[in-house]
Amino acid sequence: MTDQDLSHAAEIWKPIPGWDGYEVSDLGRVRSMARIVTRIDSRLGLVRQPVHERIRKPAQHPDGHLTMSLCQDGAQRTMQVHQLVLISFVGDTEPGQECRHLDGDPANNALYNLRWGTSAENSADSIRHGTSNIGERHGLAKLTDADVIAIRASARTNRELAEIHSVGKTTVSNIRLRKSWAHVR
Repeated sequence: MTDQDLSHAAEIWKPIPGWDGYEVSDLGRVRSMARIVTRIDSRLGLVRQPVHERIRKPAQHPDGHLTMSLCQDGAQRTMQVHQLVLISFVGDTEPGQECRHLDGDPANNALYNLRWGTSAENSADSIRHGTSNIGERHGLAKLTDADVIAIRASARTNRELAEIHSVGKTTVSNIRLRKSWAHVR
């Protein structure tokens, strides 16, 4: 679905289960509904205060996911927007399920882009999107994709290659047998 398709579609809003006074849309937007809330004021005690309907602005987590703070009965909780969308439109998750962003963009919380799935499905998605931290993208990687290609093409022994690349000879063996770095072709 393109942005143009979205602009012509009517946005659908549903209440967020367990959070009276809040709704979420199929485009991933959250709004607070007009209502009267009771809060504690240090000078006045309990105060009834009107809350106006408004679209809420999410915060962005460093990993790219959008979060939203919701208040209920004086307690505040930060929720991930993608979970609010799925819970409201699809229903609660089964044990072992997590949210999948089908396009790999953690800030795209439109319903068409979200599914409940397993951790394995989510990992496969991140590999397909190129957003997983495997290989040289991993923060602790000692080798690059070019090093792996060179190791596989080399006629040197595993011990020689291990010394050259400052890794163990088992690591070199696993690379050659494609037990590790299998994503490098």
